[in-house]
Amino acid sequence: YKPLTGKSYLQGNKSWYVVEGEITKEDVEKLNNLSKNVVLILKNTKGQSAEVIKGITASNVEFSVMGGLNYLNKNKFRTNSYIARTIMKPMELSKIINYFEKIESKIRYNWTDTQKCMFVYKTLAEALHYNMKHEPEYVNGKDVVRSLNGLLHGRLVCSGFALVFKEAMDRIGIPCVYQNRQG
Repeated sequence: YKPLTGKSYLQGNKSWYVVEGEITKEDVEKLNNLSKNVVLILKNTKGQSAEVIKGITASNVEFSVMGGLNYLNKNKFRTNSYIARTIMKPMELSKIINYFEKIESKIRYNWTDTQKCMFVYKTLAEALHYNMKHEPEYVNGKDVVRSLNGLLHGRLVCSGFALVFKEAMDRIGIPCVYQNRQG
């Protein structure tokens, strides 16, 4: 873990760390014994295990899965509302990774990238619903329709669908870029 300091847009009484590589069972033990509030920043969830993440039970540990909202490299995403979309508790992250792992388990090794992409797209489109209100939908104080957490509730809006799809592509190694524009 690499400590992240001097980033005024990362607020709160939390220590922020960039995670490079896979979180291990040994990491889980250390995280569960921390006394300070910690946010672990992941570029994406590729290589992370739902089962390992599930072992993090400390209430003072959170994750930020940047995905398409890479606030470390793009000023546009350095606002509280964008960063908040990336934040989740370990149990939420474990469930999200598990969701993706179930989809990935059905992908055949000999499929082309196009076949993999279309399979993931079809699977997500059939399982998830569009929030027609186009308004935030809060669960435990978080707007779930504009984040990966929308997977857990089955409802998303355009930006949420795009973040989920980008995450799915990142996990299976298909280049994908999140596009975000007003309107």
